[in-house]
Amino acid sequence: MKKKNLFIIAEIGAKYGSISQIIKLIKDVKRIGADAVKFQTYNAKYLSDKVSLLPLKGKKITQHSFFLKNQLTHRDHKAIIATCKKAKLIWFSTPAHFTDVDYLEKFQPKIYKIGSDDLTNIPLIKYIAQKKKKIILSTGMSNLIDIKKAVKAIEEEGNKKIDILHCVSDYPTEIKNINLNVIKTLKKNFNYKIGLSDHTNNDLTSILATTMGAEIIEKHIIPSYELKNWPDAEASLDVNDFGKMIFKLRNIKKAYGSKKRIVFNCEKKWKIKAHKSLYATKNIKKGELIKPSNILIRRPKGKTRPIDYYKLINKKAKFDINKEDNLTLKIV
Repeated sequence: MKKKNLFIIAEIGAKYGSISQIIKLIKDVKRIGADAVKFQTYNAKYLSDKVSLLPLKGKKITQHSFFLKNQLTHRDHKAIIATCKKAKLIWFSTPAHFTDVDYLEKFQPKIYKIGSDDLTNIPLIKYIAQKKKKIILSTGMSNLIDIKKAVKAIEEEGNKKIDILHCVSDYPTEIKNINLNVIKTLKKNFNYKIGLSDHTNNDLTSILATTMGAEIIEKHIIPSYELKNWPDAEASLDVNDFGKMIFKLRNIKKAYGSKKRIVFNCEKKWKIKAHKSLYATKNIKKGELIKPSNILIRRPKGKTRPIDYYKLINKKAKFDINKEDNLTLKIV
C-alpha cells in the first residue's frame, strides 16, 4: 500500500506584527519545508461584542480590541497570497463569517479551515461546504456528538472533502491535557484523514501524533521567541525549532520502512565484519580429535557459522590445521 505523505501546516494566524514580518515568515516557512501556511480572515465587528474578555493568563483585553488590532487588511491578504503563490506554497485561511467566505472566494482558495470556535456554527459550516472546497475541521471545545454533527452538515451539502484535526483549545496546552488518544477515536469514527492542531509549546506532541497515525500536523509559528507580545507566542515554535520539528516529522515517516525482517542493504557490510565464524585456537594434527577448547567463535564472518560448532567438536581432523585458520566443514 502506498504510504501517505504527512501534510504540515504552519499557522501564522492574524496580523501579529507588521506585514513585512509576515511576508518574511512565509518565505521562512517555505525554506524549512512546511507544506502550507494558514492565516485568519475576519472583520472584528462580526466576531465579538465589545466587552467580553479573552481568557489569556495575566492579560486583560477585550476580544473585540484584540481582533480589531490584529485583523488582516485587503492589502495584507493580497501580499500574503501573492507571496505564497510565488513561493509555490499552499495557503488557506479560517473565515469567521459569511462575508469572510465571500471575500476569500475572490482569491479562489483550494482549502477552507473551520476553527474550533465555529465547530457548532452549522450555518457557517454549510455555507463553506457549498463552495465544494476541501475543509479542514478543528475540533477543540467539542465532544464526539458535536464533531459528528459538523461532519454531517458538510456531507449534506454534497461535500466529502474533509480532514479532521484533534485539537485542545488552550494556549499553550499542557501535555497532560493534550489527550492524543482522541486521534484513535476519530480514526475509528470517521473515514477521513485525521490530524492534530497542536497548541503545546513543544514538538513532542506532534511527533507522537504522527506515530499514532496523524496525517496532518498544524502548529503555530512565530519569527522568534523574542517576540513575546505575539498573542500565540506561548503556543508556538519559532522558525528554527519549527524547522527542526519538520525534520523529525519527515524522518519518522522514513523510519517506518518495511515490515519485512530481512538483511537490509545498509547492514551487509557490517554482516561481513561483525558476524562470527569458527577459528582454530591451536595447531591441530591430522587424526587429532577436535576439542571445544580448540575452537574460538569470533569475528569476522568466514566459511563456517557458529552453529557449525556442533558438527566439528569431538570429530577427527582429516588434515593438519594451523592456529588461527578459519575452520571449514571439510576438515572432518
